[in-house]
Amino acid sequence: DVFFLRRDNIRLTEEQRMLLARVNALLGGVFLTSDDPATYDPEQRAAYAGLRDLFDANQVRVDAEGRRIFWRQDGDEQSLSLPKALFQ
Repeated sequence: DVFFLRRDNIRLTEEQRMLLARVNALLGGVFLTSDDPATYDPEQRAAYAGLRDLFDANQVRVDAEGRRIFWRQDGDEQSLSLPKALFQ
């Protein structure tokens, strides 16, 4: 359930870091990072706040193929499609 927003000492691309963080926030049982949030710049702080909102989302479900995540946030249904490359 751990995610990373830091940019140093990590091999994941920014896209990979954000996908991992979003999936973990939606499906994980714990909201956990090994980063030091005190070192975050304003962009990273905003991303962290958005991830906290995702962690608190309601009615999270996954489609039958496991490729799309749906949730309710602020009364609206949202979704996240997982990249096909994850399933190859």
